[in-house]
Amino acid sequence: MVLDGKNIREIHKKIYEITLKMPKMYLYMSKVASKSKKTLDNRKNKTENADLLYLLFNKMQYNNGAKKLINHELMEKAEKEKDKVIKDYISDSREANKWFYLASSHTDSAKDHAPYQGRVYYDDKAPEEIVRWAYRKGLYSIQWVMGDPVWFITRPNCRHFFKSLPFDIIKKYNNKELTRKYKMHRMVGDKSLATPRRVTVEEYEDRLQMLKSMYREYQTEHLRREMQKIELLIKKYKNLL
Repeated sequence: MVLDGKNIREIHKKIYEITLKMPKMYLYMSKVASKSKKTLDNRKNKTENADLLYLLFNKMQYNNGAKKLINHELMEKAEKEKDKVIKDYISDSREANKWFYLASSHTDSAKDHAPYQGRVYYDDKAPEEIVRWAYRKGLYSIQWVMGDPVWFITRPNCRHFFKSLPFDIIKKYNNKELTRKYKMHRMVGDKSLATPRRVTVEEYEDRLQMLKSMYREYQTEHLRREMQKIELLIKKYKNLL
């Protein structure tokens, strides 16, 4: 809209419609639009201004500010989804009379999580006799290890996971035997469980859509190269999932 010569009121109205659920993003992008409007050289043609506008975004790091706001929204969304998956899994485990959880382990674990991996935890909502047994064995509860200060599996970049198990299995095998039996050890942690990976892909996909939108109108070599670079980055991160 800046390149098409729209006035700032029209631009702000459109930004508001698009970012209605993200008020902070609206305020931020309105400032970006105003700055862009003042900076562009009206004597240049639209194609030249398209490159100038993209270079301006990079130089002034506008996209970094937008990225932080988007990441915050995406992280909140991803964490809510992750919390729901965990809650549903615990609920299903209770229905199946599974009150214990075996934590995965991996060689490249974060140092602060290494002491908690490969261990068995109990659900503090288990029947009283099971809780007493777990307490005598010196086990921690799953609620404790998932909370402050450990944040095991609940921390955004944590790649560990749990497998719920019934009481009779827990009594029969020790931790190492359980880990082998259920193949809970990995050389490299499961990267699909690390929230920032998903956020990174979504972030690059959003940027690619913006570039494609600009390129449809203004087919410059600079924008074409940027699209190729972003496409390679998306492929790279998707391969890591």
